Amino acid sequence: MAIRGGGQTLVIARSIIAGAIVFACALLVLGCGGEDDRSAQAIEWEVFRPTSSRQVDLVAAVNYCDGDPKPTLQRPVIEYSGKRVFIELLLEPQGDSDDGGCLPMLLGVHKTIVLKQDLDELVLFDSSTDPPKQRWPRK
Repeated sequence: MAIRGGGQTLVIARSIIAGAIVFACALLVLGCGGEDDRSAQAIEWEVFRPTSSRQVDLVAAVNYCDGDPKPTLQRPVIEYSGKRVFIELLLEPQGDSDDGGCLPMLLGVHKTIVLKQDLDELVLFDSSTDPPKQRWPRK
């Protein structure tokens, strides 16, 4: 049994698929999902050290090329739920840099936060991970 018009349907289907691929590539080039995104990036952190009963110094390791501007952190997002504290550190977007074949090194960036309660009464979670990871008290 022969199907009439099957060749024409196949050509139309191929055209639709090719168009979808071109559209997806164009979105990537324009920055939708690409690495050149200018929005802040949530990064994983650890407790570096408590500095007082209600202050704690957090540290995150970020890639850095010598000669580029030093990475900085935005104001952290802190949410309380009873004795649980969910903290998200956000890396400030950096301008364009010409890596020139740079081999990135890890650089520690610190952020000191002030808590509403004593640290020994709280459990701190890193909300940049899914699910959030407990960072304090250390396990």
